[in-house]
Amino acid sequence: MAGAENGETLKIEDLREVRGRKMLIVLLNNEGEILGQGSDFETAELFGFDKTRRDFRSFLNSSFVIGEEIRGELIGAVAEDKDIEFDKDFLIKDKCLHLHFFVYRIADGKIFIIRDETELTFYKREIESLLKDHLDSLALISHESLNPLVTAGGYTKSLIRQLEEKDVSSAETLRILEIIAEAVTRAERMLRNIMEAEQMEHGAFPLRREKIDIYEDVIGKVLGLAEIAEAMARKRIVIDHTGSMKPGQARLFVDRHGFIVVFRNLFENALRHVPAEGRLTYGVKDCGTYYEFNVFNTGSPIPDEIADRVFQKHFQQNKENKGFGLGLYLTKRIIEAHGGKAWIERGKTDGVNVIFTLPKNGGV
Repeated sequence: MAGAENGETLKIEDLREVRGRKMLIVLLNNEGEILGQGSDFETAELFGFDKTRRDFRSFLNSSFVIGEEIRGELIGAVAEDKDIEFDKDFLIKDKCLHLHFFVYRIADGKIFIIRDETELTFYKREIESLLKDHLDSLALISHESLNPLVTAGGYTKSLIRQLEEKDVSSAETLRILEIIAEAVTRAERMLRNIMEAEQMEHGAFPLRREKIDIYEDVIGKVLGLAEIAEAMARKRIVIDHTGSMKPGQARLFVDRHGFIVVFRNLFENALRHVPAEGRLTYGVKDCGTYYEFNVFNTGSPIPDEIADRVFQKHFQQNKENKGFGLGLYLTKRIIEAHGGKAWIERGKTDGVNVIFTLPKNGGV
């Protein structure tokens, strides 16, 4: 086949190379007579060409797929001794195909090619879509990460200047440091969610299963995190322990770090949406072969029509919220990796109740 590209004579034997390549090749002399053909069997069958025909026009007319417009372009290129190539989408026998047509001049005639580029086009579009997603994510990361860092940097410079001028009270110092700490925590939380979501998507978030007590090894640890405790104190949140799980009540063979991430995200999400002096509860029910967990807060209810979408990647119910919309997405991925399911309880009018199940065998 390479010989034709260098202006050399293309041999009939060269057409044997075509088998398995998802293309059809027809070798013509300068008068438009067919000297030889080579094709992938499936491609030839789809087009219905009559291989016994020796005239190019007649050969094209034998196909029930090639329309009048395409036939005219191809026959015109052969008659006018010019090179052409173009793409065309076809629906053939319930198959959507993206085909590339060529007519090339060679040393002693012409060569006509139909190449099936369906898979190539599909992967090209997939790559373009992935690239767009990554660029969009990068732009979002750059924008959202910059805000808390600028806040922290600005207040740090202000505090340094006031300390140098000895023009700041202890109360003002504490207020500024709290703003800085909150900004840094927000940036840390966003970047941590990005890292863990990427690890989960690319298989770099291995599940290291072990027998753990969900209350003592997970929830106790999460409620003791500084950012959780500070948010609860700042909003004066009341934890209603009615129905809360007890030590030893739910022991599961799961990834300890994964469920610290799950409950950390659920509590952080609840604390962001619950009003000051609101209520937050968590609990577990033994349902035989599985446990059902829930985290409830008295924030604004989530409309039923978007209840399923809150777990989608980058979904934000309130565009004014800071973050990337990865917390609940990551939470659901970890739960599903353990054989469980997660959802928002529908029809709630007094708050938001996130429910998820876990099989007692941890999905093993």
